[in-house]
Amino acid sequence: MTSVLLHFGFPKCVSDPCNYYFLMIIVRVYVDDILTAGKSRALINEVKRYIEEYFQIKDLGPVKTMLGINISHNITDGLLTMDQSQMIIKIVT
Repeated sequence: MTSVLLHFGFPKCVSDPCNYYFLMIIVRVYVDDILTAGKSRALINEVKRYIEEYFQIKDLGPVKTMLGINISHNITDGLLTMDQSQMIIKIVT
């Protein structure tokens, strides 16, 4: 995955080598999970098509949870909320 993203033009983030960025797109890679984020749906789709040339991928739609973090979107208000309430309940229990 690293060589594919570097070839496309995504340099690795110095502070976190699991993050790659290019223009207004961020790609987060964790083992076999990939999270894409950006302002342009067209650019995100282009990146996904490029990755599909090298790997079999499945688009699961908007992210709801990743690495134990619950993620909710309110596109109308431009809000993204993240919490780990389920993880906290699991630890406390």
